[in-house]
Amino acid sequence: PWRSTLAANMRLFQYIENYETRSINTVSYCPTLSLAKPVESQIQAAVVDLMAKYEMVHEQEIAYDESSMVAPGCLKSTVEQN
Repeated sequence: PWRSTLAANMRLFQYIENYETRSINTVSYCPTLSLAKPVESQIQAAVVDLMAKYEMVHEQEIAYDESSMVAPGCLKSTVEQN
């Protein structure tokens, strides 16, 4: 569903080039799991607030499934793609 796409958009990417297979693998990470402790709660609260405002403006109370998130804005901690 589209709500998964919205939540999954918040990612940090790492590209890994494999010279033997001539392929590029991608690993993406949830950025709100890697925040410095002094700013962690403030930034996570801002992400939660942003999602709530999006849902309010678009009158979509279930645009984001917060109960399925591992951290604010992320459905998974890492995603690997080949």
